[in-house]
Amino acid sequence: MLKIIPFCIPILLIIDIKKYKCYSFRKKTDIGLSGMGDGQMISEELQVKFSELRKERQELFKKFDRKYLRANIRFMILGGIIGIFLAIYGIMADIKGLLPIDDFMILLVVGLVVILLIMYPLHIIIHEAGHLIFGLATGYRFLSFRIFSTIFYKRDGKIIRRQYSVKGTAGQCLMYPPKRSADGRYPYVLYNLGGGLNNLIFSVPFIIPTIWAKSLNVQVLCGSWIFIGVLTALSNLIPLTIIVQNDGMNLKSMLKDKTMVDAFYLQLQVNGQMSDGKQITEYPPETFDLPEGADNTNMLTAFADLYGYYQQLAFHNLDEAKLRLDKMEENISSYKLATMNMIMLERLFLNIVQHKPLEEIAVLYERYRMALKVSKTNISIQRVRYIYETYLSEEDKRDIMTLIKKKRPKKWKETDKDKLYKDFLKTARNFPVAGEADMFVDIVEYLREMKIKEKEEKNEKED
Repeated sequence: MLKIIPFCIPILLIIDIKKYKCYSFRKKTDIGLSGMGDGQMISEELQVKFSELRKERQELFKKFDRKYLRANIRFMILGGIIGIFLAIYGIMADIKGLLPIDDFMILLVVGLVVILLIMYPLHIIIHEAGHLIFGLATGYRFLSFRIFSTIFYKRDGKIIRRQYSVKGTAGQCLMYPPKRSADGRYPYVLYNLGGGLNNLIFSVPFIIPTIWAKSLNVQVLCGSWIFIGVLTALSNLIPLTIIVQNDGMNLKSMLKDKTMVDAFYLQLQVNGQMSDGKQITEYPPETFDLPEGADNTNMLTAFADLYGYYQQLAFHNLDEAKLRLDKMEENISSYKLATMNMIMLERLFLNIVQHKPLEEIAVLYERYRMALKVSKTNISIQRVRYIYETYLSEEDKRDIMTLIKKKRPKKWKETDKDKLYKDFLKTARNFPVAGEADMFVDIVEYLREMKIKEKEEKNEKED
């Protein structure tokens, strides 16, 4: 799979990196709320607290953003080298009379279109099919197969097609793992290598036409196919972590540490069982406990930590969930980008539910507000969005946007809570992992009831 992560890990949840600046507010100046005519102002104290907390958080975010930027720069350099090579090739072909430079440019443009629209998607399908083929060959069973935003998954013996995407991944093939042997062994090497190997296998036959074909067009097309295949294979077989860990990094982790072997199996097993409808509350809490001294910053073990946290939310034990999240946040700078984003989203979630100061909510909402709006198919992110929109008053939300923008929103549209709730339930119905969808719906239902009780108690006190 092109980046294997469980369905709950979008996370992440993966957020577009933005450039943020730390603004210092002018002293003795209050910022007004949105133009609602209420005349209320944001206090200077709130402005200062937000500014200080923002600066602190951005130090963390910038560390991760720099890593992501360096990875992008490396890919840009690689693209530049390829561009220079193509330019030299075109000039040499023109000098030797093999192909006029104008015709070469046309061929280049057509080739790029073919690569982006046909070859790359085909190699993604081949890659994920490799995981499927090698998985089936070693005892795994089919669970789901996703290419870009289209997913096919098995439920009640039927194959269902839905729209679902995970930012940072082009495709994903998830399977039920085979039973472990008496000594705890199970096959995982070929399952992880299968995608990259399949790309190489389907590239090899095109070497001959690339070398011996008389037509330059055929040579270029076959050579491009090989190039995309090899690039796709290497980018997944060479251990890398950009946003999430690739197949090579997962395998490297497992070969070095038995804890990662157990964590990988747990990830596949729980995802498969919850896809069949098993509830997270049915697992013993110790299922998600890591051995003493385990590296919990690896994405394989981070899954167990996060699910332990989710289980406490499902038990409606918010205090224990907070303790688990606090423990994860102690090592926040050591996590991978995707995991860090997930932890921070959950911090935003708990800040709202536990009525933390407005500046603590605003500083996290600033980074993740676009993800909350655009991640329409991710039930976990939609849960956070629903709680943000319904737990906070319109006045609080206007205050937050005023802090972020440093000015009053010119227009303000109040949230249609009924529509948002219906959209949330629709996302849950279409979510591939049934047990996970049930879990988040139950959490939201519990918090909705809690909110109603809080409102009733407040009204009783006022009376």
